[in-house]
Amino acid sequence: MSKIIKIGIITAVFVFLAAFLILNSVQGTVNVVAAAKPINAGTVITQDMLTTKSIPASLAADLVKNPQEIVGKSLNTSRVKGDFIPHSIVMQKGLEVAPGDVLISINVPYEDAKLISVGDTISLVLLSNIAGGANQTVSGLKVYSIEQTTSAVNGTVSTIAVLETTPDKASLIAPYVKSNSFKIFKE
Repeated sequence: MSKIIKIGIITAVFVFLAAFLILNSVQGTVNVVAAAKPINAGTVITQDMLTTKSIPASLAADLVKNPQEIVGKSLNTSRVKGDFIPHSIVMQKGLEVAPGDVLISINVPYEDAKLISVGDTISLVLLSNIAGGANQTVSGLKVYSIEQTTSAVNGTVSTIAVLETTPDKASLIAPYVKSNSFKIFKE
């Protein structure tokens, strides 16, 4: 009896394997775009950041298939090496600065880094260093990109946000950004 069971199990495995191979060849495969290295949200994508992988066509519905479709654009969600890139996270236009606006970078405090994302509009409360001085609020700052880096020496994570604003607002907030005398609020 045990010999019949063994033959039945071996036959079932071969039937399953044959069915899998037939279905895989009938469905076909398609090449899709994947991250060749980590890509942070808001980073402008270059060709060297991308690779292609072959997957079953049935799994590739929303995935980018041609790397050239997204080169020069950015993603609204970070990707790690090997992640597929769906159309839903590709920002449809490349990053552009409005005429007359400028970009300014700020170090984002650790506790605020998870609160903001690319495309958000934020306000900065500029903290006065003078006793009895009034704090100022600068609003309408658009988050253009966010870059996170991890120190190879001590493992600390630092976050830098690039903000789009007017030259006047940039001049006003620059000294406060330099001395880290500000607080971030999402509008």
